[in-house]
Amino acid sequence: MKELNHTGRGRNKYFLIINFLIAVIIILFIYHLYLGDRININTPYIGDSTYSSGQIDILLKDGIITNNYQTVFETFAKSLSPVIEIKNKGDSNKNIILVVKNIDVENSGTEITGKAEIKKLKNSLLFKLELDKNSVSKIKVFPKNENDKFVFAVIGDTRGSESPFTNKRGSYFIYRQFEKEINEIKPAFWINLGDMVNSGQPYQYRRFKEQIKNIPFPFFPVIGNHEFVNPIGEKYFKALFGNTNYSFNYGNYHFIIIDNSKGDFSKENFDWLEKDINENLKKYIIVFAHMPVFDPRPGKDYAMKNKDNAWHLEEIFIKNKIKYVFAGHLHGFAYAKRKGVEYYISAGGGAKLETKNDFYNYLLVKADGKKLEVEIRKLNPPFILSGFKRYY
Repeated sequence: MKELNHTGRGRNKYFLIINFLIAVIIILFIYHLYLGDRININTPYIGDSTYSSGQIDILLKDGIITNNYQTVFETFAKSLSPVIEIKNKGDSNKNIILVVKNIDVENSGTEITGKAEIKKLKNSLLFKLELDKNSVSKIKVFPKNENDKFVFAVIGDTRGSESPFTNKRGSYFIYRQFEKEINEIKPAFWINLGDMVNSGQPYQYRRFKEQIKNIPFPFFPVIGNHEFVNPIGEKYFKALFGNTNYSFNYGNYHFIIIDNSKGDFSKENFDWLEKDINENLKKYIIVFAHMPVFDPRPGKDYAMKNKDNAWHLEEIFIKNKIKYVFAGHLHGFAYAKRKGVEYYISAGGGAKLETKNDFYNYLLVKADGKKLEVEIRKLNPPFILSGFKRYY
């Protein structure tokens, strides 16, 4: 009987150890899945293009500062050609590290004024800078083979795709197919048309921040209404990506990202948009938004709520001969041509489809300097989930 008790105690001991290890693994998994790197939304420089610390000034063109660890600065590029100026106002030499994220590392060149060592990271360039006293250093990053013939990808409404446990729609698996395909295609860049996170929760942004690292090509986000279901979500978006209205160039093309995520467009936004268009009229202008300015589906009206401002946007597109406008929001695919403007709606990135006739999709856009060729690419759920397509 004593031997049985001893054996039982031994088994219980091993059982407790195994359960403890399993619990630790689960806790670490959940931490990695839902927390990840924290995003500081309360530091003044977060999401800004200028920063001063002591005797160091940093100015970014087409980029923002996302983190600062004393002498290590992290930045997020908002174009394919960001420029960073670093000024040492002190009377002694200084060493700092500057990380430029959201760069196609293999296809980018650099010009540096000053002393620097460069290290390639995934989707980032790390610069070790030696700043002479009272000096200015400048870093330019640019595409090596920039021309008017290139490919970019567009997807919308991928919300919930950062984890297989955040929703019941299978967005995670749809997005992973997109990720696989785009990594094989190797586009110049890709654009997400908004609703990237499910409800604007901080842990969703932290997971999404990790998720976009898996595609090593520049990423340009459009803010959607789901980015701030939780009101604090908008602060997280701006901490990661900066202003919600911005633009960038590639070849003879000018790409404009606008914020109509609240179903409206303010006077300030209109002023910015018209100024940006007027400064780039010699280029081929393409516009991206989350909400369509009108719903092209018969009998439907899931578009901007402020119809006057929606029509004002259309007037701007028509007046300036903007031929292509891309939007999301409608959870499927739709197309319309109105008064010379082609409207593509791609919102089939994983969110629940509108009807049984809708399908998951992204767009592969080929530019040749004169026009765009838009290819609709279907995304199919894994075989095990295909029978439940309508219930995602």
